[in-house]
Amino acid sequence: MIIVMGDSWGCGEWGLDPADNQYRILHKGISLYMQEAGYQVFSLAQGGSSNKKQVDQLLKTAASMDRPPDHIIWFLTDPFRDILQKSGQVPQGMSTTLPEYQAQREHLLREQFNRIRSLEVLLIGGACPVPAWVRDEYPNIKIVVPDLRCWLLPDVEPCDLINRAWIYPDRADYALIDYWKDQNDISKKHLDIAECSVESDNHKFFWPDGLHPNRLAHRMLTDYLLQTLLNK
Repeated sequence: MIIVMGDSWGCGEWGLDPADNQYRILHKGISLYMQEAGYQVFSLAQGGSSNKKQVDQLLKTAASMDRPPDHIIWFLTDPFRDILQKSGQVPQGMSTTLPEYQAQREHLLREQFNRIRSLEVLLIGGACPVPAWVRDEYPNIKIVVPDLRCWLLPDVEPCDLINRAWIYPDRADYALIDYWKDQNDISKKHLDIAECSVESDNHKFFWPDGLHPNRLAHRMLTDYLLQTLLNK
């Protein structure tokens, strides 16, 4: 049994369904490909889900199983999704300086990594790239791809906020505002290229919606992951 967990990046390809023009999952990506490879797959991944919600669900699911899952594949998402927010409002407790932001980001990630120390996990950097310190501090975590976007697009600038899911706090300092602006510029450039440059790798791996890895990207990731499991 393989458990796939994460946010929308773990769900597969997203776009407008030509049947009714509704935005939804068009292809189940890695879950489908792993099934085709002969594995039994159970997906916990859900669009917009936080790391905390996914770990909650993982621990609940694992406790109900007759035996531990053979593999757990986790698409890491923006840690600030763990901070609850009401629609259109800035969540309580958000950082207002760049050092605080970076420290809070690490703290939120460590909180969830600490909860799964007893489990072996295959980690993929999705909407959140995997920090370098994870490899040294968490021996139970095997980092398959630290940053899926940069793995697919080796020439692009890294981006921590490619799928930002929270509102900026008031009274943020200039360094934090500048950081967010730079990250948003990278994210916008990525989307513009994916939409307008049909010959680009951005389009090749992230279209039809421009933000989520598509079925081809999931195919490449699955092949790489399968080879990782065989080597193991």
